Amino acid sequence: MLTNGTPLDHYTLPFVITACSFLSSLPHGLQLHGCAMKLGLFSDLYVQTTLLNMYASCSTMDCACQLFDRMEQRDLVSYNAMIAQLARAGLPKMALEIFREMVSNRLVNPDGATMVGVLLACAQVGSVKLGMWVHGYLAKIGGFDSNVVLSNALVDMYAKCGDAISARKVFDKMNTRDGVSWNTMISGTIQSFLFMLPSEDSTSFTETVI
Repeated sequence: MLTNGTPLDHYTLPFVITACSFLSSLPHGLQLHGCAMKLGLFSDLYVQTTLLNMYASCSTMDCACQLFDRMEQRDLVSYNAMIAQLARAGLPKMALEIFREMVSNRLVNPDGATMVGVLLACAQVGSVKLGMWVHGYLAKIGGFDSNVVLSNALVDMYAKCGDAISARKVFDKMNTRDGVSWNTMISGTIQSFLFMLPSEDSTSFTETVI
């Protein structure tokens, strides 16, 4: 494309950046970031969001955070990307801070993808209170029972927070279940059971199962 003299634009550049994300190729991603600056495309929100995902995919969350902070405009996609990437990177508190900022500004309404990232963060910090708030929010807008990914995230959150009963209630109401649903419910039930055992009994049970 470049050899033929066709320049990159705000339509094609994000696709190339996304390819770098899949390959976790930071050197190429940095080159494309430079191209975006040079060609005057960096201000494009879609370009910025794909760059954010690229840095996160390359395990450079500090660069992703700096880019997010510099964004003059943020939409639902950019917020969702930042929350999800922080949660996946094991930075749940930062993910929840971004979510609180998103909700408090009231410029963007969270959707199912937002809540999957938030529930992952809740599970990591053991915040069943915030997880229950998310569950209540989803109950108000409706439709999450038919969303397997979202329901799995709810089951996972309750299970990792030690609330096997609530996890089972969500599981039982799911219209559709996949392999992740069953694995999450089974492992969550075992994990919740271990929470209730003294440490020595928990170790003995784990060794017996293994």
